[in-house]
Amino acid sequence: MAKRAADLERISAALGEGAAERIDIGALQRLPLALHENGWRLRATERCGELMGFSSPGMRTRGLAVDLGTTNAAAFLMDMETGRRLASLGIENPQVAYGADLISRLNHAIRAQDGHLELQMTAVSAITALAGDLCEAISAHPGEIADIAVCGNTAMHHLLLGLPVAQLGRAPFLPVACAAMDVKARDLGLAVMPGAYVHVMPNIGGFVGGDHVATLMATEERWSNATSIVMDIGTNKEISLIHRGEITTAYTASGPALEGGNISSGMRAAEGAIERIWLAEEQILTRVIGDIAPVGLCGSGVLDAVITLYRAGIIDARGYMRPDQPNVQENGGRREFIFAPGVTFAQEDVRAVQLAQAAIRAGVDLLLREAGLSEQSLERVVIAGAFGAYIDVTSAIDIGLFPSLPLERFEQVGNAAGVGVRMALLSAAAREHSRQLAARCRHMELNTLEGFQKVFLNRIRLGP
Repeated sequence: MAKRAADLERISAALGEGAAERIDIGALQRLPLALHENGWRLRATERCGELMGFSSPGMRTRGLAVDLGTTNAAAFLMDMETGRRLASLGIENPQVAYGADLISRLNHAIRAQDGHLELQMTAVSAITALAGDLCEAISAHPGEIADIAVCGNTAMHHLLLGLPVAQLGRAPFLPVACAAMDVKARDLGLAVMPGAYVHVMPNIGGFVGGDHVATLMATEERWSNATSIVMDIGTNKEISLIHRGEITTAYTASGPALEGGNISSGMRAAEGAIERIWLAEEQILTRVIGDIAPVGLCGSGVLDAVITLYRAGIIDARGYMRPDQPNVQENGGRREFIFAPGVTFAQEDVRAVQLAQAAIRAGVDLLLREAGLSEQSLERVVIAGAFGAYIDVTSAIDIGLFPSLPLERFEQVGNAAGVGVRMALLSAAAREHSRQLAARCRHMELNTLEGFQKVFLNRIRLGP
């Protein structure tokens, strides 16, 4: 009687000698059923010499790129063979239930019983929801996702991987690891292709993580041959100064105000959000997403609110809201400007934006000072982040958010981190380049620098 070959041996013979020397155990466990269901015709998915899964011959291999932000998470479903984007989606990061800022979440992870597990499971649930919704949008199945790449700041990186965060949550804010990592998706609780990996992009130091590495990689052609500032404006602001080939990077803890977080009528950029506010012939005008009655202010509307109220003389350079101005009211000891019924902007909201602005400008000022440069030395300012795409640069200069430079030196690039993490998903060369970029960056803790507090306080005032 002729010896019958084992299933894996048949696969090995079909693929060629040595092709199946490594196989994921989950893929092997599902191999017999896959063979029988598909009439002994299978498509094998391989990564770095390892067989990760099997599917029907006509099935395409998908990949998922995730920009895991503090406030929002954006995901992109990609065709791994063509590099084409199949679908994309953004959601609020459900971790906001544990705090709008990183320190609140780290404190919960450290102090609450099983707090770190709660935050890890919440991050995983966000990625799972994104994967499911994106696959549903193209009539696919999460089991077709063979590879995942994730970028995020260092706190998001640690919370997703379940790493201890005690030392990250206090000065000098030391990560457990900065290196890029490849972990099995199932070890994180992600139900995708059995042997799929999650590639987590490298951190730089402190809270400056893989999302900024992704931003630098995506924008490299714009800054590589010029003295440049690259800033990623989200809930957390990362800033890099590039000068003579050296990259110095810093984190500024400016809070979620510029994304509408912790603002009286703040909300995500959705229907009903005031996204634009401007002054025309002494009238304050607004534009609302969806052209419906306004229900709140999204990030771009929050910044516009401060700019417009400042230009209208309703707030002064100190941020003080004048009580004798039209539409200013006292409400339970709280001074606020009324943009629409139920949509107000309070004195403390102005202060939150001032603090965010001061953090950003102080970061730029200190990086330039340490390099012995003036702001006029800057040949290019690259503004990244989904929110950064909506900033009116002229207005931002007028209130002091950006340096006073010619407009042609500014470039707004949108969610560059999302572009960079897609590059890392699709290309092993891009992953290696991201490691090299991270290694080139010199991390600087701004609050340890001489005169930090003075520089910060000087930038709280509105105006160039």
